[in-house]
This record gives sequence, C-alpha cells and structure tokens, in this order.
Amino acid sequence: MDADNPRTQIPLERWETLLRALGERVAAASERHPTVRCWKPSTLVSEITAAIKTNRAALLTTFPPAHEVIEHLKRTGLLQPIKVQSSGRTMPFEFMLVDMGAAESQPISPLELLQAYLPAGTICYFSALAHYELTTQTAPHHHIARLNPLRARKNAIEAPAPEEAAGA
Repeated sequence: MDADNPRTQIPLERWETLLRALGERVAAASERHPTVRCWKPSTLVSEITAAIKTNRAALLTTFPPAHEVIEHLKRTGLLQPIKVQSSGRTMPFEFMLVDMGAAESQPISPLELLQAYLPAGTICYFSALAHYELTTQTAPHHHIARLNPLRARKNAIEAPAPEEAAGA
C-alpha cells in the first residue's frame, strides 16, 4: 500500500478498530491455534479476513486485502517476519511474529514455531519433556507429528459383533 493508494487513506480510528478485532482473535491460545505469537502467513490472512468480515459495519469502509494489511502491519512494526531454515529445504519457511502486547525481547521457542506450522500436530517426547521442564537436558532437535486418520484396510477381516461372539 503506497501513499498514492486511496486505501492508505483509511482513518486511524478504523485501523484501530481492525487491530482491536484482530487482537481479540489472536490473543488467546486455542486448540485450533495453540501459539499466539507465531503465525503462518496463510493462517494470519484467514484471521485478518475474518476480522474484517465480522467488523464490516464498524469499519465503515472497504479494507485492503489481508496480504496488504500484513504488509502495512510489517511497516508499522506490529508484525515481524521470521525466516526459518529447515534441513532438506532450499527455501526457508516464513512465519509472522505478532507482538501486539508481548515483549519483543522475549525469545521465540522452537515449539512456538512448530505449533504455528502444524497446530494439530503432536510434539515429540523429548520436546515435550523440555517444554514442561521435566528434564534438565536440552532437546537437540524438535519434531512434530501429523496424525493421519485411520484408513480401512482392503483385506481386513471384520471382527464378529460382541453378541455374536458370546452366542457362539
């Protein structure tokens, strides 16, 4: 959004309304999003879009698309991009650090990044021990598992129903 773009002329109080609504959406950890500071850009786009849609009447104007809002928030310092290099990947992952109320100097935990990357995932045993301070050892690396739903096997033999088994 450049200075010549009419969308940058949105009054400050409307930006504040959007930021308040966005803050309410991202301020508390949930099962769907267990970390509040680190976000994948695609997830943050969804949250910004939802905040705009649910507050359209209060905003009194058409807001720019979510990716432009993200660029504006980067320029104002409310979002900081975090590039994370993963082994086996040539391009780094990008996360967004949302520090609307947290101290900027607070370090980012690898578990926060993992939770942002795969919110429904399960962290590995050693990462969990370190996170809950149940060990004095530092986890050398962190993993997250994606739980896949069970699929029926083609050659599976069905077990008899409990009533049938008891009557036989």
